[in-house]
Amino acid sequence: MILRTLEAGHGVVLFPQGTGISNPVRPDLPGASWLARKSRCLVTEIRLDHSGWIPQVAYQGHERRATCH
Repeated sequence: MILRTLEAGHGVVLFPQGTGISNPVRPDLPGASWLARKSRCLVTEIRLDHSGWIPQVAYQGHERRATCH
């Protein structure tokens, strides 16, 4: 369903590290990158800062087109 949503030109928000934030240095899981390459959607990397009561955007990268490798 997410792949069809992306291919239709709609946006989605994914948290590629999976659930929880108990280990912030863990590697991202591969599903998000596979979806981006398969759909060739625009990707904007965003990092959240969880140090406060409400998470804030700590970094926002430039949009880029996902490419197949």
